[in-house]
Amino acid sequence: MCLIIIIIIIIIIIIIIIIIIIIIIIIIIIIIIIIIIIIIIIIIIIIIIIIIIIIIIMIIIIIIIIIKIKIIIIIIIIIIIIIIIIIIIIISSSSSSSSSSSSSSKIVNY
Repeated sequence: MCLIIIIIIIIIIIIIIIIIIIIIIIIIIIIIIIIIIIIIIIIIIIIIIIIIIIIIIMIIIIIIIIIKIKIIIIIIIIIIIIIIIIIIIIISSSSSSSSSSSSSSKIVNY
């Protein structure tokens, strides 16, 4: 009789140990899954942040390029205007000089 009780107690202890081991394994698996999910979320957040930073940098670069192009265009226009003014001045001065020379030659002829 005593032997039966001892066997039953041993069986109960073994069952309890098995249940505890199973619970521990389940808890460990759950913890691992949670850690993996957290790592994946962190990686996704980092990727999103990197993408946003890249987009912002690209926008800034595009804006800078547009501003530089506008400045270059303005400089080119100013240079063209200056060249045109210089040409007009040269033409007008040469025509006035030629007219003055022709008038002086007329005076000499008289």
